This record gives sequence, structure tokens and C-alpha cells, in this order.
Amino acid sequence: MSGSDDESSVPSLDRQIGIESYSTKFKGVGGRIRRSRSDFLVEEVLDSGTRSKISEKPSQSNRYPVYRLMKEGVDTLHALQQVEKRLGWQATYLGLKDADAKTVQYISPKGLRGGDAPVSVEVSAKVSLKLEGYLDGLLTRRSLAGNRFTIRVVDVQCGSKVVEAAGGELKRAVEELVVPNFFGYQRFGAKRPVNHLVGRELLRGRFEEAVMTFLTYPSIGEDAETLELREGMQNPARYPSLLEHVDRRMDIERRMMEVLISHPGDWIRVLRSVPLTVRRLFINSYQAFLFNKVVSEALKEEGVALTEADEDNDVYGVIGSDEKSSSGIRRGRKNLVEKPGEKVLPLIQMVGYAYRAGGGRFDRITQKVLVEEDVTPRMFYIKEMPELSMEGGFRTPSLLVDDLEVKTEPEESACLLRFNLAKGSYATVLLRELMKPSDPVSAGF
Repeated sequence: MSGSDDESSVPSLDRQIGIESYSTKFKGVGGRIRRSRSDFLVEEVLDSGTRSKISEKPSQSNRYPVYRLMKEGVDTLHALQQVEKRLGWQATYLGLKDADAKTVQYISPKGLRGGDAPVSVEVSAKVSLKLEGYLDGLLTRRSLAGNRFTIRVVDVQCGSKVVEAAGGELKRAVEELVVPNFFGYQRFGAKRPVNHLVGRELLRGRFEEAVMTFLTYPSIGEDAETLELREGMQNPARYPSLLEHVDRRMDIERRMMEVLISHPGDWIRVLRSVPLTVRRLFINSYQAFLFNKVVSEALKEEGVALTEADEDNDVYGVIGSDEKSSSGIRRGRKNLVEKPGEKVLPLIQMVGYAYRAGGGRFDRITQKVLVEEDVTPRMFYIKEMPELSMEGGFRTPSLLVDDLEVKTEPEESACLLRFNLAKGSYATVLLRELMKPSDPVSAGF
């Protein structure tokens, strides 16, 4: 399953989501991931400030319970739906974790206070909760520092010495900040990369096309029955007869079809039947696609590293050693002071309605990509559905990785990776550099 290191070897799935090259030159070790979900463990890491405030027992100030949500074989949104159905709790969460993994993440139930908090709950066969402690408020996205990964790659066909050499090259690439901080497959729909396509149609105000794209876009990763079902969804007149064939994995498709049956042609009503988190993901995914395209273009510039930018015109940020987050964002290097454990790095603007093009390297590339895509920043304010409007933000072009270990397991033709990633970054981006799969889907991505 390994591929070569030239650009032509980049799989078509990667190109569909804006990833057009590798940053390392060594031959991939191949193999596959997710042989079992326990081979792909993801654990959220709370930032040091939040962690230090958690108390073992409730008090007048620390009244808000914090739970570890442990799940396997179910994504975060569906796990939270199970929690609400079983316990009546709605909860804040820090990050989305997909179904094809064993994950540990933190949640704060809304409306629950100290004395009412059970120590542990078996929500379902795949979801459980354990009380972590108490805080002075609900968790927010700022509470998340990053994620700790433990991942086993199996069916590695090359010898242990080759894997060790590749692991060493990958470590050097990480330390030199040359591995790109691409958005990974999960952001776009993994085996069915459709989210960004729906997002693009939403930005253009093509709401019918957005709905039909989500319903009918095919994927080589889907079985023949599902592909036939998606083909049938091209004709809304068939929806009543098709509904009985839509299984529980396609709950969003079912919801859309039911609304179209009762309200034909009301495309905005159909879209608003989709949970807000998912609708926002469509726009976020298109932002991610644009970012991937910008980074891919930056990698093509011969002899210019991701950390090199226009000192006077690009945006820089102070990256802290603990949280690996972008803080103190200012234009240019002036007044940016590195403290021990910190680094000043360039940042790429994520396109949103507040995007303002500067004269720097990354803005120049972004402008080129926007022209190619025929979109403008102001399109990210959607007047028909303002709740989906996205302001924008900043992201490091380089993947920020800590404590990377690559250990060979020659007796099992496998290798084990352990590492920490900054929040919002994807383990599969690091894995694709090591494995260079010719077919990401069959390789478990």
C-alpha cells in the first residue's frame, strides 16, 4: 500500500480535499491503520490552567461537573445524543472525534450541579462516562490544549530497519516544522469527501444544489446498495418508497428526505432540519479545503519553507509550549517577544467574511486560490442563514507535534506511534507522511 515520494503518487482522494504533495522524500512504509478501534486511541489533553482548577469534590465555587466521555465505534455527536436520551443531559464538548477509533474526551453537562453528579454511567455498550471532578464553569473550546495519540500501523511489508529510518526522517521533519498542518480526511467526510462541496454550494446561495449534493454524491467507499440508493435520491418523487431502505447510519439523509416530502422545494427548511453543528461543519470544511490548497501551493514554491514568510506583511503568532495555540497575533514581527518555551511562527488566515488580504506570501497565495475557486470572503456571510456565517481565523502552516515516538514491532509486521498534537490538527496528516498510502481508504484512513 505504500506509494512513492513524487507528487504524481499523491492519491486522488488527497487531491479532492486540496492536498497535492508530500513534504518528506522517503519511501512510505505502507501498512494500514484501524485494524481494530483499539489500535487508534485518541485522548484529549486539557490545558494546564483548566486542569489545575479541577477539584475532586464540589464546592460553592466549583459546582460544575466535568466528565470523561469514553467511546468506541460511535462519533461524538451521536455519543452525545445517546447521553441526552439516556440521562437527559445536554453537554458542551471540546472537539469532534470520529467513530473509527477509541477515544477519551471531556464534556460538561449543562444544568447539572455537584450533588447530582453520578460518579460513573454506562450510557450504552459503546459509550460510558466517568466523573473527572468539578470546575467553576462549563468547559469551553479554550480548555483543550491538544490530543494524545497512540496508533498502531499493521501489515507493514518493509523491514524494521526501513521503518526505523523512516521514523527518524519523520521526526526530523517534525522538528524542522516542514510537515504541513493540512486538515485531514475526517473534516471532509473521510471515505465520502462531500462536506466541503456542500459548503461551497451554501456559500454561493445554491441551496437546492447543496441538499442534492449531500444526498446524491457517490463514494467508492460505499457499498453497491448505498450507491444505488444515492442514485435514486436524485428524484424526490421516489423518496417515500426509498425511505424504508435508509438505515440509521444515514440519519441526516433521512431527515432531509422527510422534510422534502412534506415541504417540496423548501430547500432552506430542509437544510435547517440538519443539526446546526453539522451545517457549520459544511462551511468549516470548505474553509479547510481552501487552507489545504493554500498550503499545497506554498509547498510548490521551490526552496521556500512553510516557516518563511514576508516579515513586514504576513501575520505572526506566539506559539506556547503548553497549549500550542496561536496567541498574541500581530501583523509583522514587531513587538513579538519569544519567552522560554515559545516560538514565533507565521500564520495563515482562514478565509471568512472578516478576511482582509495583506501583501504577504500566504495572503498572495490565498488570493490566487480564491480566484481559482470563484469565491470571495464576503460570501462567508450567508444572509439567508446567518447562523452559518464564518468570520475566519488563523492557523499555523506547520504541523505542531510533541513527543513523537515510532517503535517497530517486527514480530507483528507493525509499528507503534505515540505523539501529541495541537488542537485542530490531524493525526492522519502525520500518518500519511509515514505510510504514503496509494489507497487511503483501504489503508484505513
